[in-house]
Amino acid sequence: MPITLGTDVYCEVADVQALNLQRTYGASTTPTTTQVENMCKETFDDINAYLDALGYSTPVPTTSTKASSRLKLISRLGAAAMAEEAAFSVGYEGNERAATLRAEYNRRITALKKGEYDLTDATRGTASPRMVNEKAPAAEFHLDADDAETDPLFTRDMVF
Repeated sequence: MPITLGTDVYCEVADVQALNLQRTYGASTTPTTTQVENMCKETFDDINAYLDALGYSTPVPTTSTKASSRLKLISRLGAAAMAEEAAFSVGYEGNERAATLRAEYNRRITALKKGEYDLTDATRGTASPRMVNEKAPAAEFHLDADDAETDPLFTRDMVF
């Protein structure tokens, strides 16, 4: 099944190949071209989940050139890390290239989650943005100036 840039993925196999120049991907390689395409789709889904939580319409089309370019870089880093990890048999440890790619992908995903990327040409959705970082409250609680949880001053069962 063919994949479409901007609709199904933010990067393509050729983009992953460009980051892993020592690798070639084909029908009989590890990973295969189909597997690398699936890795591209996986990073696409991850990125879209964060963008959706930030209030952007997803997927971001290639006509949003600034945002599309940034998302392509993030996506290809993640897919390249996965492809490099998959290139070695079970038991292989210490793949420094994969670790470097994974660390850079994680750094950029964290920046994306925090809203630190300039995605000014990406369309905002109509839904309200939702917090996706570690400060998103899961329940009602009170935070002091240092973001430490504090007990409320008054409770429901307090007697005066």
